Amino acid sequence: MKLYYHPISDNCRRVLATIHENGRDDIELEVVDLMKGAHKQPEFLALNPNGKVPVLVDGDLKLWESVPIMQYLSSDSPLWPPNRSRYDIIRWQCWTIAHWGPSISKVVFERLIKGFMGGGPPDEAVVAKALEDVSRFAGVLDGHLKVSKYLVGDSLTLADFTVAANTASAKKASIDLTPFEHLEAWYGRIEELDSWKKSAPPPLG
Repeated sequence: MKLYYHPISDNCRRVLATIHENGRDDIELEVVDLMKGAHKQPEFLALNPNGKVPVLVDGDLKLWESVPIMQYLSSDSPLWPPNRSRYDIIRWQCWTIAHWGPSISKVVFERLIKGFMGGGPPDEAVVAKALEDVSRFAGVLDGHLKVSKYLVGDSLTLADFTVAANTASAKKASIDLTPFEHLEAWYGRIEELDSWKKSAPPPLG
């Protein structure tokens, strides 16, 4: 089994954390050099026609998109319990993909990626609008975590890694989440996990 990934990708980080938490040392890891366009080459496009990471290959199965990869790798794991909790996990994973991740990604691009790629200074109007969305969705997350240790009850699940990957990028982009004390406390618990530490990307630049 092999995972094709890039270390600075939020989508890849949530998969890597899942791999480490599940103790899946049997999975081969291969970095796809995005800067050199490896994701646009025919051999990679044969694995994922979207030209994006992560991709998991298990025999004749070629699985792309981080959420189903996480679920596939956790079929016998407490991270993906075989009961109604799965629907709650899926709910938070969908929420992250639709709302939390995109709002943070706009700030990350303007404050970090744009300059790294030689695209000039941040567009502060874009940043301001994105920060409004981040604050709105952070409020949703904070309110939920006021009554729940983790996103789905009192146990770590795939939902936590899914949301935490984007939250980590928010921190790197200097998005202030300190007004959301329950969110901050939850992310602090995630940061203490060995699996999360192992999934951390190298510094940008």
